[in-house]
Amino acid sequence: LRTFRTLRILRLISSVPAMRVVVDAVLKTIPAMLSISALLSIFYYVYGVLCVEFFGEKFPEWFGTLPRALYTLFQIMTLESWSMGIVRPVMEVYPYAWIVFVSYIVIVGMIALNLIVGVIVNSLNEITQSKNANNDL
Repeated sequence: LRTFRTLRILRLISSVPAMRVVVDAVLKTIPAMLSISALLSIFYYVYGVLCVEFFGEKFPEWFGTLPRALYTLFQIMTLESWSMGIVRPVMEVYPYAWIVFVSYIVIVGMIALNLIVGVIVNSLNEITQSKNANNDL
């Protein structure tokens, strides 16, 4: 029960108006986030299946099964040692593998994740504008 006392810090959200605006913006974006998450999951799954089919035979430790491929793709998505650790060894065997990996990073890493940031910023902007309009009245 003592560990739950750390949750008292959450009272800051209700006492600091700027934090309340940010939390309202994040809560308002949940439906859009679910749509973006579904889209990300579709791309993630498609690329996972592609990687298992293309690279699974020669690189079973990274792409041998779908769960391994999804874990490796998550590592690539976060850009954690993706180039030297994964892509370059794969490209020694499959020279055109860069097309799969670069397209994955561009689609998932750049476009889809920026959609999440854009939705949150847009929601934050709408909430700020509506509060300013209410203050003007």
